[in-house]
Amino acid sequence: MKITRIAAYQVTLTVPSVYKLSGGRLFETLDSTIVSIQTDSGLTGWGEACPFGVFYGPAHGHGVRAGVAELGPRLIGANPMRVERINDFMDDVLPGLNYVKSALDMACWDILGKALGQPVCELMGGRSDHDLWIAASVSTGTPEEVVANVQRFRDIGYRCFSVKVGGEDPSLDVARVQAVMKARRPNEEYILDANRGWSLEAALRFASLLGAADAWIEQPCKTYRECLSFKRRTGLPLSLDEILTGPDVLLQALADDAVDAANLKTTKVGGPTKMRRMRDICHEAGISMSIQETGGSDIAFAAICHIAQSTNAALCRHIWDPRELAAETLAHGAPVVEGGKARASDRPGLGIDVVMEALGDPVAVYE
Repeated sequence: MKITRIAAYQVTLTVPSVYKLSGGRLFETLDSTIVSIQTDSGLTGWGEACPFGVFYGPAHGHGVRAGVAELGPRLIGANPMRVERINDFMDDVLPGLNYVKSALDMACWDILGKALGQPVCELMGGRSDHDLWIAASVSTGTPEEVVANVQRFRDIGYRCFSVKVGGEDPSLDVARVQAVMKARRPNEEYILDANRGWSLEAALRFASLLGAADAWIEQPCKTYRECLSFKRRTGLPLSLDEILTGPDVLLQALADDAVDAANLKTTKVGGPTKMRRMRDICHEAGISMSIQETGGSDIAFAAICHIAQSTNAALCRHIWDPRELAAETLAHGAPVVEGGKARASDRPGLGIDVVMEALGDPVAVYE
């Protein structure tokens, strides 16, 4: 089998209501790149890469398409079923910049599954028979607004909540957390996610004011050094996210005993192939994972579900549905969320049917 044509589409995803992160970062739209890979066998694979704006991490939508412009022409004639070799080739041609490779890698997995008549989760280690609990991403605001946001998700069956903190005033963050914890119900899980929003000083102040709270702290500071210092000085259970950009960083964090849980995002690390590598490292280290994406539509969500469905149930804490921040429907067949949980499709590949009318014309074609 050979790749004969690669097309890239740009879609602006509309955030249903303004979403707020630490540091005054606001999101009203997201820039998503959809990639199709066509083969001489007649099969087409689909992938998506949608960075979380321009100031979440070292990635942006224009960069995805610029990377596809470099890689796309060079992949014509390659066998898309050889996903590991495709990744080796992309890393040789364009070192680093993992995020620009994610949609291409995802599309190759979609083709592999379709060619073998198997859903992607079966090819990534085999389906685990467990529900995929979804973590609600709770926008920051006043304590009352945060409590109301948690309740909105609770009302539709969610039990995992990623509460955004990381403001300039650690005492206000503590007030948010205390308000949420006061309304907490049994069997609920909470992640206090700063999204790199604190200085080390502010993170330590937050920790000293927090007191006893059964919750994870996620990505408190911008740099690895700061997060490592926070972990060593507080001993609080720490999940890393933005700085886990590939297997190399994860291995270093494990060696330094700097991480207790990992938030793995497909676009951030370079696609399902590298996600699988990092998942397996976490499995061997015995640390739990959240399987997520930086953003995206039904295509990205389908891929998340397949990766999570093939992950050991005891270590797969939860996933995230990026469609919370996307009003558009770009594909049919993605997993349905019911009662705050979902399961991967049992159809071949990603199990989706792309809505071509929603994509518009491609912005670039390579053949």
